[in-house]
Amino acid sequence: MLQHGLGCQARGAVGRRLPRDMEASAGAFVEFVQRQIHLQDLPLSDIGTLDEISIFVDPEGSGEAAFQLTGTRESLFDIVLAALADGSLLPTVIFFKGQPRQEQLLRLPDSILLEAKPEGFTEDEELEVWTSRVWQKHMDARSGSKGLLVMDGFRRHTSDESLSALSAASTLPAIIPAGCSSRLQPLDVCVAPVLRSFLCQQWREYVRAGGARAAREDLLGLLLGWVSQALEAVAGQPELVQQSFLVASVLPGPEGGELPGSAAETQSQLLQLLEERLGAGQGQGEEGRGDGAGEPEMIPVEEKVTEGLLDQQEEDDDNDDNVSLSVPDPRVLHALFEKDSDAESFHGFDDDELDV
Repeated sequence: MLQHGLGCQARGAVGRRLPRDMEASAGAFVEFVQRQIHLQDLPLSDIGTLDEISIFVDPEGSGEAAFQLTGTRESLFDIVLAALADGSLLPTVIFFKGQPRQEQLLRLPDSILLEAKPEGFTEDEELEVWTSRVWQKHMDARSGSKGLLVMDGFRRHTSDESLSALSAASTLPAIIPAGCSSRLQPLDVCVAPVLRSFLCQQWREYVRAGGARAAREDLLGLLLGWVSQALEAVAGQPELVQQSFLVASVLPGPEGGELPGSAAETQSQLLQLLEERLGAGQGQGEEGRGDGAGEPEMIPVEEKVTEGLLDQQEEDDDNDDNVSLSVPDPRVLHALFEKDSDAESFHGFDDDELDV
């Protein structure tokens, strides 16, 4: 494992019980998303999710503590990750508060788009840029297909401007209920926690190797290299992303409704696999790695999208340790999405296309 404290907040998070009202909200979200995937007959390549990681660097600080993933000041970097249910990654956008060097622009990997200006970007600006440069471009290439995008319920994701942009891209936003991201955000199952930990570990190694205070442009160069390395590892094993969509219940499980083993166990195994791919297994011989018996059983995802979507209400009653996929009364869904709005909140689809 990477020696950087991935922590219990990531491992097993999908299997933890939520408060009763959150369980109801999570169940309603799952039922809504899976029903729309079924009714719209959405292919895996049109089902996406995005997540953000902010990086704060203390200009007055030095050492390991100068690099943080939380802070009260403006972030120096914002990383916007996006993935599809078919296991592929969309280009990652890095927003930089500064001016990159010309050689950095010329040597950008294909997996990364860089947006930079000295004054930085507002949250709304970042989402607007991401939508136009990444999601809209992806949907345009799909020749009129409709899409579904899973997002956390941050204010910027639910602003009129954001919803209008998604509507123009024929995309239904699926907003994760408050407090449920650890359960329902596919990127939080595996990719985002490991990337956060990997970036912190890389910074620590940089400092311990004699790295001192660096100019913003130098920090950008470091970050580009680290993120590129991590994205390459994820892209090389798309089944990890596919399984993350299953564990998060965005996609239905195999026929019969359950993953092999609990969702928490599957998540832990996915995290370990990605950690090892990023170099955690270096220094271990083949004997130390074992014969792969600890790897999760990878479930074929493609054929499962339109099968058994509405049969899950009865399945989890027999297993309280697994992530709950029970389908609550649809009226809960209306309460979630309509208490402060109306049917117009479902941008990207005509009213008669939605079955809520």
